[in-house]
Amino acid sequence: MEALDIGGGRVEFKFSNLGPDAAVISEIYFDDGTVGTLLGISSVVDGPGVDFEAGATSPNLPGANNANPSFQVTAGLLAEAQPNPPTNGVSAVGEFVSIIFDLQDTQTFADIIDELTTG
Repeated sequence: MEALDIGGGRVEFKFSNLGPDAAVISEIYFDDGTVGTLLGISSVVDGPGVDFEAGATSPNLPGANNANPSFQVTAGLLAEAQPNPPTNGVSAVGEFVSIIFDLQDTQTFADIIDELTTG
């Protein structure tokens, strides 16, 4: 995953599968913590062979009950491949999906990086 400052009070999270093992990214969940840096999903950009939409069938990260630190999806900050996996998820090298968020008025890209590095 790459976090990119695209200006205009927005951030892009770009997900790709670069490893040698077979895998599919089919659902993406965000926990915006207590700070509330992310305002909401602005858009979803699909790469070749990928079809994602905002929202997901499961409202919380499957199996997240044992995550440490605790993981709780922030309402509306999730996306899923359509139809569900593995048909249109991110699987092969070269495929990607980008989730673009608007930031809260007082938040910056530096705040996003700080939250990612501190968990």
